[in-house]
Amino acid sequence: MEFLRPLNHLILFLVQTNKVLLIKNLAMKLATSIFVLLSFFSTYAQSVKIGEQEWMTQNLEVTQFNNGDPIPQAQSSEEWEVAGFNQKPAWCYVTTYAEENEVIIKQYGKLYNSFAINDPRGMVPEGWRLSTVDDWFVLQQQLEQMKLSIQDVLTNESWGTLSGTDKLGLHISPGGWRDVGCGGVGTDVTFWCEKSIAEEGDEQVYTKSVSIGFYDDGSAYVNSSETGWIMGYYVRCLKK
Repeated sequence: MEFLRPLNHLILFLVQTNKVLLIKNLAMKLATSIFVLLSFFSTYAQSVKIGEQEWMTQNLEVTQFNNGDPIPQAQSSEEWEVAGFNQKPAWCYVTTYAEENEVIIKQYGKLYNSFAINDPRGMVPEGWRLSTVDDWFVLQQQLEQMKLSIQDVLTNESWGTLSGTDKLGLHISPGGWRDVGCGGVGTDVTFWCEKSIAEEGDEQVYTKSVSIGFYDDGSAYVNSSETGWIMGYYVRCLKK
């Protein structure tokens, strides 16, 4: 039927045109998805380089040692104390209270006791190392050379009445710390630094740490100290 041939050509043209449009739409959707993924990974990259240092952009979140043995979770203040008294490694989440009810906060990562940090089985992933006190002061120096301050690696959430800018994507948050109970949530944060070696005859091992927050005058600080078994702090690592 010759009279139907133009109609067939028209139908074929429309089908091919729709296919092209469909392919274009799919390509645009794919490009959009790739852009979103790239934006996500650039925002939450595994590491960020500042000067000569390459830092993890999140707190360490391991639940086992490098040989596969589990690091026990302390799910109450009592379990945390028992682990410390028995010189056993443990981790926990920081907690706070709202209307007398305990609230577990997971967004900041895991707190570890000093026995987990000093355990010979190791907990830092391959290719990384535990930060040292010197690393944090070198970071401060690098920031000063860039005309920045420690405030520029702190998250822009509330640190009490102040906030950071997180310009460099290091994502340091005010996750607080723990002793028997927890404290400092929303105002400061403390990280373990370096493994400690007990002197012969010492009854307690003291491990170095750094605390980060804001002074009353609005300036950000990094202070170092040494503390013992009962404390729970976060861990940040650097590339070896």
